[in-house]
Amino acid sequence: MISFDEYTSFQQFVLFCESPPPISKGIIKSELKPIMGKEKRKHSLEVGKEISKLGLSADAQNAAYFHDYIERGGDVRRLIGKLQLSPLSIKIIEMLTGTGDPLKHMMKVLYDPNIDDETKNLAILVKIADRINNIDRRTDEGRLTKEYLEKSKALLEELFRWYGGDLAHALKLRRRLNDLGIKIKKKYLPAA
Repeated sequence: MISFDEYTSFQQFVLFCESPPPISKGIIKSELKPIMGKEKRKHSLEVGKEISKLGLSADAQNAAYFHDYIERGGDVRRLIGKLQLSPLSIKIIEMLTGTGDPLKHMMKVLYDPNIDDETKNLAILVKIADRINNIDRRTDEGRLTKEYLEKSKALLEELFRWYGGDLAHALKLRRRLNDLGIKIKKKYLPAA
């Protein structure tokens, strides 16, 4: 009989073996190009890279790369057929696809009792990385507005409040958010 710790290690290794590898950047770019402009493709790659830095599964990375795919007119059947994304990746992408207020959309998703907590946690991390990247890009381009920051703050507060996964992942994203706050302060706030 194996101990609980051994069982957990074996279970994690089996999940690692069953997880498909992340899709190559070349394939990602070729799939995104017909439906997204250059800047939006760059954004998708950056969000995927952020999730990759957290050391998350290929499922989460692939979902991050294609998080805007459906709402930009991409066909989910293509993701399943040609790219063979896992059901978990597809589920996360579908969870992140919504129109209108992102906070309302995410609250609807997070209150859905038919979605397990692990999947919700992965979707939360992708959404946080997505919003951090959007704020960062708007900051660089001089397009950051008070309204966008207020909406982003409300969204991020709720997402961090709901997150129940590995604390190290949340802390890395919080650190990234802190660095972004310093960047915004330098760019938009006068020196005291």
